[in-house]
Amino acid sequence: MTRTNRSSDTVLKYQTLNDAVYEAIRKKIADLVVRPEEQLIEHQLAEELGVSKSPVREAFRRLEKTGFVRVIPFKGCFVSPLSVKEFKDALELREMLETYCLTVCLPRFTDEQLREIEKLEEAAEKKLQKGNRHAASEFHMKIHLLIVEMAGNEIIRKTHADLIENTLKRYLMLALQEVSNQAETWRGHHRKIFTAIKRRNVEDAVDALREHIRGVMDDGSIVEKIRRYEKENR
Repeated sequence: MTRTNRSSDTVLKYQTLNDAVYEAIRKKIADLVVRPEEQLIEHQLAEELGVSKSPVREAFRRLEKTGFVRVIPFKGCFVSPLSVKEFKDALELREMLETYCLTVCLPRFTDEQLREIEKLEEAAEKKLQKGNRHAASEFHMKIHLLIVEMAGNEIIRKTHADLIENTLKRYLMLALQEVSNQAETWRGHHRKIFTAIKRRNVEDAVDALREHIRGVMDDGSIVEKIRRYEKENR
């Protein structure tokens, strides 16, 4: 495939080439394909994505504004480090947003909406049974995103989506990759949440959701992995 075809295929999903390149690099960072503190090499990314250096340079500027990278004069562009404080701060905000949205939307859930959540839960379970933890996690995250969307507040939805994609995703990927049985632990949490949602029991559903998020926040194995990254990059 030629350089032009590779980039044009990607651009079909986005409005501009700059947007496509930005999203491709952002996803590499969020998915931990590029690790914390790792240097991003402009010409290598340009060649890999089949574009010139200009959109890569523009992506670096945008990524720096969102906090994904640090540009150090005369040294280069580096992925921002992980931080226990950022991890816990982000989860505190996530808890506030998601529990509020579940409280608002659960009493008015339609049977169709409940079925939509049930389908996502079933899809996650099938992926876990096949040993695909990352795919299962994606389906579970879709449930969280759907709950927030169903609350009907567009500002909250955008804030929550940004929080997940631009801050929390790196930490959740780290947990799945480096903490044994993490997906199975989260499976139990989600079963408890979904059981309460099916019963339309707002109090139990919110309690289960809060327990899940705080369980992630207080998980010593995850925190220890983040601290290890902090120590390695001081």
